[in-house]
Amino acid sequence: MRQIKLLVWLLVGGVVSAREQHTFLRNFLEAVHKERSISTILLMQRKDNKNDFLHGLYPTSWPLICMDETKRIELVNHFNKDFLALVYMESDEDALLLSALADDLNHIRETRILIWLQMSPSEAFLKNIVFEASKYKFLNLALIERTLTTRRLYPFPQPMVQVIDKPFEEKKIYPALWRNFMGKNAFTVPDMVPPRNFDCFDPKTGFRRPAGSLYNSFKEFTQRYNITMLLKWPIDTYNTQEEIIARTVRGEIDLALTGQLISFRHPNGSRTQPLLGVTALSITVPCGPELPMFDRFFLVFGLATPITIGGYYVLLSIMEVILGTLSDRVKGHPRREKFLNMVLNLRVFSCILSLSTPQGNRLRSVKGQLTMVMSVTGLILSCYVAAQTSTVLTMKPQYRHINNFQELRDSNITVTCNHLNYMTMKQQMNPAFLSKFIPNIWIVSSREQMKMIVDLNTSYAYQTFSYNKDLFTVLQMHTTRRALCRSQDLNVVSGIAYTAVLEKNSIYALPLHDYTLQVLSAGLVYHWGDEAIRELISTQKYTQLEKLPIVIGYQALKLPDYKVCWVILLIGGALAFCVFIGEVVVGWIKRERLSK
Repeated sequence: MRQIKLLVWLLVGGVVSAREQHTFLRNFLEAVHKERSISTILLMQRKDNKNDFLHGLYPTSWPLICMDETKRIELVNHFNKDFLALVYMESDEDALLLSALADDLNHIRETRILIWLQMSPSEAFLKNIVFEASKYKFLNLALIERTLTTRRLYPFPQPMVQVIDKPFEEKKIYPALWRNFMGKNAFTVPDMVPPRNFDCFDPKTGFRRPAGSLYNSFKEFTQRYNITMLLKWPIDTYNTQEEIIARTVRGEIDLALTGQLISFRHPNGSRTQPLLGVTALSITVPCGPELPMFDRFFLVFGLATPITIGGYYVLLSIMEVILGTLSDRVKGHPRREKFLNMVLNLRVFSCILSLSTPQGNRLRSVKGQLTMVMSVTGLILSCYVAAQTSTVLTMKPQYRHINNFQELRDSNITVTCNHLNYMTMKQQMNPAFLSKFIPNIWIVSSREQMKMIVDLNTSYAYQTFSYNKDLFTVLQMHTTRRALCRSQDLNVVSGIAYTAVLEKNSIYALPLHDYTLQVLSAGLVYHWGDEAIRELISTQKYTQLEKLPIVIGYQALKLPDYKVCWVILLIGGALAFCVFIGEVVVGWIKRERLSK
């Protein structure tokens, strides 16, 4: 009789325990849903386990997906990230469910996971759970034991599980632990392509240090999220951009200091694409040579200016002769006109040149009024010519450069390009178009190509990234002439997102994505770009500044700038001397005739 009573009490106690577990689980799920909504629940249990451990929860508020270790489906292609994975384990062998769950949660390993244990776990079992969670990069994982003891996974800096005494009283059941990596080490490799990454000479210390727009951005990222950046400096071995991307995808590099175009990202990399900027693939060509002084004058003045001045001179000369003759006839003064006055009228000539012309007491006469009008006209013309002359002497225009792909093909110039971007262009563009209009392509490394651009080597054209305040644009911003130019008609691909490179299911994907959106909206990307270019120019100043004359403020005119003026004055003086000699000879001939 006592045995029967004991059996009844054990059964009743078991039923009460099951009810408590179901109540606790229901309250837990509702608390998680209140914290952040649950769209779907994924139930994972062994195939051999036929028990429905949620029998006491029905009906539930969420759709259910039931799976076991034999089924495989990438849920990222069918569901959003707001579902919860509920894994049922009742023995140590059930830990293999985490491997199946990792395949199902590929690309969304940050999904919330709850392990429901129907046993008292040993230390070895918990260590195995921690190892599997770290291996598969699970970030949000909680465990509930049969005794309703709740544990949470803390993945950083070293993964471990800790007991949560009062899970429902905490602010977050699944907190965003990726906002603080607790000093976790992250292996980093730069591609050493300026201005993204380069070694900068620091005048304060006298040593070289890492610099660059991408380096500064990732340095700020690691400081903000409490990550220890492991960057070996100085770099003793250089890796190409393709090698760095391949090593990152294999998991050898945590944070690669390089980028890739989102349309041509590595297929085995992370689907989370932290945006580093928006760019375009374009062709940069050498600018036209500087115009010589004669071509500058002809470009500014052309034929219109001398024809206009000559027309004014002829018109004013004719008017002066006609009005002067009529005035003398009305007054009855005899007047003898010389044909030479129509050809060389010194009064009109001096008025056009805005020279002083004596008037005396003849201001109210017809001739005086005409002289005043000619003086005003000459003043306007001289101001116009002076302004154009000043433009010629201060500006240094250049010949027209290559503006489209047809001219690029006709020029037969060699276009340098790195291998990764060349493959990008081959995939994006029609191969026939590429071979027709860019027949001469020289494949070089990104580092070598950027060195040629920094040195302003005008022997080649370059495939470059076009973005706001890029390297060679800023490099030539304060120069009297440009060495490299670009045109809108030479853009290969426009409006492409430039993103970071991460391995699949990287633990840094979420924080880096959140971080890049913040710095882009704040404009820090352009600030770091400007800073990197200034440091690059400062480092390269002994070799680069000799390529182009740098303008600091206003540049005063020098005597050599007036070379053409001196030539004109010399020619005018020579003509005046010849006229003087001619007048002396003509006068001597007249005196000889009168004496006879």
